[in-house]
Amino acid sequence: GKREIDVFVVGVQRNLVNAVIDTLKQAGIKPYIMGLRPLSLARAANCGNALIVDLEPGHFDIILVAGGVPAIIHTVTPRSELATLEDNIRGLTNELTKAMDFYNNGHPEEPVKSTTPLFLTGELSTDDIATELIRTETGYPLETLKAPLLFPDQFPAALYAANMGLVLKKVPCRDASQRDAISFCNVNINVLDDRSEAQTRQVSTRSALLVTILIIAVVCVFPLRQKNSDAFVEVVRLQTEFGAAARNLRQARSAVAEAEQVENTIEEILSDVEMIEIEHQDILGGGKDFSSNLQLVSDILTPGAQLVSMEMDTEQIVVEGETDSPVSVVNYAAALGAREEFSEVRIDTMEFSQSDEDEGAELADKRISFKIIIDKHI
Repeated sequence: GKREIDVFVVGVQRNLVNAVIDTLKQAGIKPYIMGLRPLSLARAANCGNALIVDLEPGHFDIILVAGGVPAIIHTVTPRSELATLEDNIRGLTNELTKAMDFYNNGHPEEPVKSTTPLFLTGELSTDDIATELIRTETGYPLETLKAPLLFPDQFPAALYAANMGLVLKKVPCRDASQRDAISFCNVNINVLDDRSEAQTRQVSTRSALLVTILIIAVVCVFPLRQKNSDAFVEVVRLQTEFGAAARNLRQARSAVAEAEQVENTIEEILSDVEMIEIEHQDILGGGKDFSSNLQLVSDILTPGAQLVSMEMDTEQIVVEGETDSPVSVVNYAAALGAREEFSEVRIDTMEFSQSDEDEGAELADKRISFKIIIDKHI
């Protein structure tokens, strides 16, 4: 409204800036301009509404440009070295979803549209796996970043997007494309600006007291930050130990499973050997039983009869033979039934075996084939 203005506030840790300046001075370089990486990436994208994800091995940056202004700047630290690229990318997409939900809840009248372009920059943006995971997990359309500068088509703009955004702090845009009705508002902040050197101000007693209070507050907060840093280092160490312990546990479980499998195999082999041994003993014992039963059946055989075959198992004996008289078959069966070794004896078949050519022969001249079934005591 007419009574409102938008104020973009940026806070940068001075010790980080001083470390960079001291390093450049050691190299003999005098810096004259310094920018923030997220703002440089937003400037290089040059879109009124855009999502920018900067993929670097040590950190992931999420920048949401809405209404021409960087609305959300969020840094995600990848997990420990034990985590895979897929795990880190999934963690990034979760943080991206949370950031979008946070913005949409605060701006229900103008939420982030699903057609908002998503630009990938940084060293890992060339990884096909990372690109495909972000495409499928977020659902936003991936587009190639084209900074408003003149550069060859083969130039890897995604890798040097932050550098190009820094160049645009001093170089005017060329061939700037108007993607939508909202243009990007160039937030051009030089971190090296120090207005305290341009004007000499006399510090009042009140200001000195305020500075003293701030210094005391910083001194009090510093141990807490140090403890927080030590706790983070300890967490990383514990995660590393946990990962090593998890690997050892998996290896131990695998070894136990293999040992159980080998033990089961040995038990199966021993069981098979035992069964073979039992069968072998049965065969040996059955041979003796067969011999004794054969001797018994042969001794009882009546005169004029002869055995043709004999089959025997643990329960029955089947005897087949020939004789010249039906009476001899009956007598033979009766003699077998009188033995205590057998429980039941019955004549199964008894028929003449004379050929068709001798049909006219006398009954006394014909041979009789018989089959007797003997049940043994069990």
